[in-house]
Amino acid sequence: MHKEMWWPILRLPQQRWECPIRPNMDEDGRVDWGAFGTVDFESYRPPFSKLRYKAQQLKERLKDMVMTCEMISDRIPGRAKYKVLKLVRTGVVDTDDIAHEDMRRLAVNYLQASRLREEIQRLLEKSRRQQEERAAEFWASLGC
Repeated sequence: MHKEMWWPILRLPQQRWECPIRPNMDEDGRVDWGAFGTVDFESYRPPFSKLRYKAQQLKERLKDMVMTCEMISDRIPGRAKYKVLKLVRTGVVDTDDIAHEDMRRLAVNYLQASRLREEIQRLLEKSRRQQEERAAEFWASLGC
């Protein structure tokens, strides 16, 4: 009866998670917990970086913003919108000076997306520099 009660839930599809690390198994099919059967799982995972995490979150936000820009752009006919965006990007035209509401919204989102791209690049560059510094410190501690 217990199995019959939980059967609908047990039949739901599961998300499959594949891990490239496989523990050693003994002859009975159980995990080998001996000295030679252990795996240092932490050595397979890259160290957590707050900067890369923040960059990843900003990339998700940027992806949403780009989709919004595409939807707004589809509502504006013609190719003049690209000239207006160029003028806004170079600072010749301010977004408050644009009378057409969709064009103004597109220009604002375009500028925000550009700033997000710059911030992502800055974060990734800073993360790379920190990683290089840690590697240099490690090699220096070894006397190399």
